[in-house]
Amino acid sequence: MRIRRRGITLIEVMITVAIIAIVTAIAVPIAEVMWAPVRLDAAGDSIRGVWSDGQSHAMNESRPYRFSFVPGKGYYRLAPDTADYWSGGTPPRNPDSESSGPIVVEGLLPRGVVFQIDGSTHVEADEPTGPEHPGSDATGHDVSMNEYVTLAVFRPDGTTNDDVEVRLQKQGAGVLVLHLRSLTGVVTTTREIEP
Repeated sequence: MRIRRRGITLIEVMITVAIIAIVTAIAVPIAEVMWAPVRLDAAGDSIRGVWSDGQSHAMNESRPYRFSFVPGKGYYRLAPDTADYWSGGTPPRNPDSESSGPIVVEGLLPRGVVFQIDGSTHVEADEPTGPEHPGSDATGHDVSMNEYVTLAVFRPDGTTNDDVEVRLQKQGAGVLVLHLRSLTGVVTTTREIEP
C-alpha cells in the first residue's frame, strides 16, 4: 500500500514569507533602538583609544600628534602634527623604520554616530563609505583634508594645550561627552539625554 505525501502549496509558502517579512519589519527598528547606546559607547571607546595612542606616540617619538575630526560626520584622524601629514599628500616613509615610525590613524565612528558641534541637533551623516561600501577611495574616506577640525595636539611631554571636550551623538541614544584633561591625559565621560 502506498502512502501519499502531502505537499506544500504556493499559497502556504506565500503566507509564510509574508509572516516572516512582517516580523522582520517590526523587529529591525526595535533592535536598532536597543543597539543605539551600544554604538555610542563603542564610538567613545574608539576615541579614547585613539587619544591614548596619540599621547603615547607623541611621548615615545618626541613629536607632537594632532587629533582632528569632521563636524557632523563620523570621520577622525590622528597623525604627526607636521605639514607633511596634513597637506593631503603622502608623507615620506623610511622603509627601515616601518614598525617604529609614526602612525597615521584614519577612522570612522560606528554607523549613525557623528561628532556634534556647538550643541546643535543631530546632523544626518552621509551613508558611510569605506572598504565595505563601494565607491570610496583606498583610505575609505570621502572627505578632504580641509574639512578636518583640530581638536587636540598631544605634545611630546604627554600633555595638550587645553582641556578638550568632544560630543558624540547617536539619534535615539543621546549624547556622549568625552573630557580630556590637558595635564594628566585622563578621560572622563558623561551622557546627556536628547531633549
